[in-house]
Formats: sequence, C-alpha cells, structure tokens
Amino acid sequence: MIASAAGPVHAQPDADARAQAGAAFKRAVAAEGRRDWPTALAEYETAYQLSPHPDVLYNIASVHERTGALRAAATYYQRYLDGSPSAADRAKVVGKLAELRARPATLTITTRPAGAAVLLDGKPAGAAPLAVRVDGGAHQLVAEAAGARASRAITIEFGEPQAVDLTVAAGRGTLVVASNAPGATVTIDGRPVGTTPWSGAVEAGHHVVVIAAPGYTTTERAIEVPADGSAQIQGALGRPVGWVEPTPPTRTSVRAVFDSGTYLEHGFVVGIAAGYRTATQRLEATTGMVFGSPGFGWAFRGRAFLLTGPVRPYVVAGVNYGFAGGSSALAGGGVLIATGRAGAVSMELFAESGYGAGSDADGGFRFVPIIAGVSFGRSQP
Repeated sequence: MIASAAGPVHAQPDADARAQAGAAFKRAVAAEGRRDWPTALAEYETAYQLSPHPDVLYNIASVHERTGALRAAATYYQRYLDGSPSAADRAKVVGKLAELRARPATLTITTRPAGAAVLLDGKPAGAAPLAVRVDGGAHQLVAEAAGARASRAITIEFGEPQAVDLTVAAGRGTLVVASNAPGATVTIDGRPVGTTPWSGAVEAGHHVVVIAAPGYTTTERAIEVPADGSAQIQGALGRPVGWVEPTPPTRTSVRAVFDSGTYLEHGFVVGIAAGYRTATQRLEATTGMVFGSPGFGWAFRGRAFLLTGPVRPYVVAGVNYGFAGGSSALAGGGVLIATGRAGAVSMELFAESGYGAGSDADGGFRFVPIIAGVSFGRSQP
C-alpha cells in the first residue's frame, strides 16, 4: 500500500510544512522504487514529522517488513492502527501483526557439558550443540545428561533468532538473595520462597529471581547456580518516580496495667507491671524504680514486649502522689520516649491514676499495688 501524505490528523501544519512533507513523501516513494530502503525510511520519517498522518506510518512499517526488521514493522503497524481506528483495512493489518509475531526463527542450543540430549516441547530434537527452525510462540526446552536435566521456557517472536545455553548439572547449590529493602519478597522461577535476606538450596542450573517490596520497583535477575557451589544476588530496589514516604498513623492508645511494687521508707519504690496496649495489641511488662520523697516521685523504667515483639527500651518521667500511709491515692503523668523500628524515636504523653493499699512490714517495707494506667499517643512507639 502506497499512501498519500495529505490529510493530517494531528496538529494542522502550515502550508509550507505540508508542501515539504509532500516533497519528502514523493522522494520516499521514488527510493522504494529503486529499493533504496534507508533513504525511503528517512524520507517517510521526514514527511511524518512535517505532516503527521497514520498512512505514512503504514508505509514505514511496510519498508521495515521488506528489510526483515519485523519487530520494528509491527511497532509501526500498531501505531497505524492506533491512529486509524476506523481504517478499512484494519482486520487485514491485525492479521499481519499476528503473522509477523508468529514468523519462525533459528534456535541455537548449546549445553554444558556438550552432547546433552535436547527435547523441544517434549519431543527429541537431537544432541547439543544444534540449531533448529522453530515456529513463533512459547516453547519449552529440556536438556538431559548423566541423569541430570535443565529446562528453560523461551518465546520466539518476529523471526528473531535466539541462542540458548543450558547448564546440565546434577545436584544442588546454594542461592543467597539480599536487597537494600529488608523483608522484600523473593520469587524463584515463579515460586515465592521467602523474604530478604534469604538463603537456601536450589537445583543447580539456570533460575530467574524476582525481588519485590511495597513502595519499591521490582527487580528481576537471571542467575546460574553451580552444583555444590553458591551464587549470590544483591537486589537494588529503587523508589518509583513521585513516591512519597507514608506518614505513620497517630492513634490513641489505651494501656491498661496492673502495677505492684515495694515501698522503701526512704523514698524509693521498686515495682513491676504487666498490661495490655490496645493500639499495638501487645502484652507489656514494665520494671523500674520510683524515687523521691513520699508524695512526689519520678521514674526511669524499661519495657519489654512479651511474646509478640522485640524489646524496645523507653524512658518515663512522671509525678506520683500518695505513697505515705497504709492506703494511698496515686496519680502520675509525664512523657514517654521510645525507640522504634530502624532507630526511629517517638513520644507520647501519658497519665495514670489508681489506688494503692498495703501494710507495713518489718524493716519498714510496704506493699503498694497500683491498679490502672492510661496512655494517649502514637500507636507504635
């Protein structure tokens, strides 16, 4: 099909541009006639830049097809279809695209060690090295030698030749996968196996590893794992363009505790507490010392999450009232500063109140239970 360069469908060029486009188009047609393909392509491209019209894209695709650049031809045929949704030859061009993609190509197969028996789509193809003509589409290669086998899925498109080298090795090797994003998902040959940092035994030979993490781009790597050896992949995951670090949610957290301690007459209380924090849904244990005069005190304590999380130290400073006497009203408050994930530091205000009762014992000791504690602040210190 030789198309006319008239009738642009995009921005309207001026008369001078249309004249130049027409001249370039005529030069392209003349170059096609004498089989000067590079000149024809250059002139068609000039005509399209000066006066965009989808028919010119068809001509460019046709020249690429004649020179054997089938993938480039398919690209321009598709652009022609995109720019001509109601083209009369649309069904014909769609069929041509499918035919170009399915063109056969030469597949060259080598193996390590040489001489392995090769199966193509389950049928014997010969001993490697060998070259076979293969139709376009998806295919499965298997190489077998000395009881070991290796496989590879391939796709032939647009008549483009391919060369495949298969390592046929008996046994297993070790694959180590790391990434700059801790906890990234690791998928080997389409099967999820864990998160980074990951290490494990895999069949020797070729593998495709995909490393993915929320908020990062996905990395795909091909690697050969030697038998009785090891291979390593370091996944460099980047942030997508425009990605913004999400702000951690701030929610009210209610911490209900039972706090019990021993009062030393000289103004010190040694205590231990156990409780439950609603926002993080974790059990907590607290221990520390309150010191000061009776009726006023402040504390530094350490907290450990029980069963459901790692140890995270924190500091509490507060006011306590009512340690004197056999029974005591207690009120406290202050600031809690805690270390979090990746060294982050968070802060929350807290207030506690309760009622303590106890009795003096020999040596001036008094048992002081403190019941109730409420904190308001970040959900995950």
